[in-house]
Amino acid sequence: MMTNTPVTAVGDEITVLYGTETGNGMRVSKRLWQQLEAAGLHARWLNTGKYRLPELSRERCLLVAISTYDDEQPPEDALGFMGFLMSSKAPRLLQLRYGVLALGATCYSAFCTVGLTLDARLAELGATRLVHVGLCDTEFERVAAPWIANTTRVVSETLGAGSHD
Repeated sequence: MMTNTPVTAVGDEITVLYGTETGNGMRVSKRLWQQLEAAGLHARWLNTGKYRLPELSRERCLLVAISTYDDEQPPEDALGFMGFLMSSKAPRLLQLRYGVLALGATCYSAFCTVGLTLDARLAELGATRLVHVGLCDTEFERVAAPWIANTTRVVSETLGAGSHD
């Protein structure tokens, strides 16, 4: 389910996370974070391996760029994050609005599986999708650039003036 219902982020922040093996997830997520900041939105940007998992239950807006490594594997830095989300310890996330940019390669049978799994699990936990999942192949800019622009616009409209400087 997608929504344009106004939400507020914890501490008026949006959290942008990335999980990456080759650095592409880091690069596109950094660009997303920079565009959110340029739009006047408070955002923080960090690696899934540095993310404090107990914070998830307090998040209001989470945007994740994550790759699928080899065939169906999350990146090393996202193993703990994905493991927690897939476990019975994961909290209900009724307050959360989210977006996922999935990076992968069509040469693998499980193209973008980790991002798609993350999207499905967040929805299963009660979170509301803000934007459709972006599915990026190795030429990821063709999908990432418009996804970032659209996500920035949707988040800005959804969060409204309450999270602007």
